[in-house]
Amino acid sequence: MDRARIVFRFNNRKAESAIGKSGRGNHAILPTQKVQFMDSSRKVLLIGWDAADWKVIHKLMDEGRMPNVQKLVKNGVMGNMATLFPSLSPMLWTTIATGKRPYKHGIHGFTEPTPDGKGIQPMTNLSRKCKAVWNILNQHDLKSIVVGWWPSNPAEPINGVMVSDFFHKSPRKPGDPWNLPANCVHPDSALKELAPLRIHPTQLKPQHILPFVPHAAEVDQETDSRLASVMKMLCECVSIHRPASYLLQTRKWDFAAIYYDAIDHFSHGFMKFHPPKQSHISDEDFRMFSNVVTAGYLYHDEI
Repeated sequence: MDRARIVFRFNNRKAESAIGKSGRGNHAILPTQKVQFMDSSRKVLLIGWDAADWKVIHKLMDEGRMPNVQKLVKNGVMGNMATLFPSLSPMLWTTIATGKRPYKHGIHGFTEPTPDGKGIQPMTNLSRKCKAVWNILNQHDLKSIVVGWWPSNPAEPINGVMVSDFFHKSPRKPGDPWNLPANCVHPDSALKELAPLRIHPTQLKPQHILPFVPHAAEVDQETDSRLASVMKMLCECVSIHRPASYLLQTRKWDFAAIYYDAIDHFSHGFMKFHPPKQSHISDEDFRMFSNVVTAGYLYHDEI
């Protein structure tokens, strides 16, 4: 039996109380306190939330449930961004990192040819044909922190720290081992510090998952893999945020780029259950999974 299937097979009263009236829950496995930087020099922090939708965010802000994003909007500038087509994440986020269109930067989708030309593999930054902003800053002796950018494997030898988008990917099945791929962190010396900051799905406790699936204890995980999917998405999000927070607080840096893909994954998997209930969604599925997307947005506001 997978260890993940044991997670909710005990008394959940304490976990249920952690959700509280707001439904936000207690996410004790990651730091949510204000990040304290090592120095007060001027910095640029670029945070990417893949697939975040202002339609969802505005509703939650109006309800007072995303106070941190509300502060950014109130004290800054907001707006809709134009996109490129086809809207493929590796292509778009490389455009953001380089300022160039795909025909110039070379990243066109989710896969690339293998080195021997006999197959395909997940997209890496080896297909990129131009400098990213962190490469340009590197030439001017400025320090960068890059975490999770898509694509960023193998980690590039920048002046700073790079944690590639292969670092946080959790195993396909919750009980499988979680080995780190080669060259996913630069410099190599940072790997020992960062590896323990990842969170495996089997480490989750009820208070972490119940804000997403309040009736998780009722899911038959022998026949329904959707709860395991939520756990995997959540762990991968935490496994980006914890190293990012740690590096921002313990390293000197001038520019940092942190990419979160969890909202995209939550939305792909569970937006069909998001309120209002659609006619083709069963009452039971709506009851079980209607809160996943909302909880994902609230979680990002919290961290």
